[in-house]
Amino acid sequence: MITQGDDYPIHQTPEPVQQVFTSDRNFYDRFFFNGYFREGEPYFAAAMGIYPNVGIIDCAFSVVAGGVQHCVRASRVLGAERMDTRVGPISIEIVRPMRTMRLRVNHEAVKADLMFEARAEAIDRPSEIEHGGDPAERVQARRKHRLRRGHADQVEDFRQPEDEQEEV
Repeated sequence: MITQGDDYPIHQTPEPVQQVFTSDRNFYDRFFFNGYFREGEPYFAAAMGIYPNVGIIDCAFSVVAGGVQHCVRASRVLGAERMDTRVGPISIEIVRPMRTMRLRVNHEAVKADLMFEARAEAIDRPSEIEHGGDPAERVQARRKHRLRRGHADQVEDFRQPEDEQEEV
């Protein structure tokens, strides 16, 4: 089950926050945003990566306007407080968990103050980690999840009914 804490960069596995910790030094948590006008410009992209087992937080903000790209990058030691998402001139704030986020850039060459509002409720995705149980039940659970998300066109059962299967 996802919680308000899942909107923060504090995950310890690909699972919701309530799952267990991993010692994998390559584990990361990440924000990614982008936006553009229908005409194509201006365009912006922002990313922030938190690498708790390496002790680093880094980010970048890039904007293209008038055919020119401007980019700001920053990195720092993560420290103990993973809720602190300020890195140099870039910060991300969770205004209302699972609903509103704010991205700020305050650099001499690039400035931005952007609010992101959710258009729909957060969707809990299928697990990447198998937790035991009947494999057939896990497959059915994934299919139901995809149907709830509106991906019925991606859900296909390639198995033939038992009475149509060829004998080997």
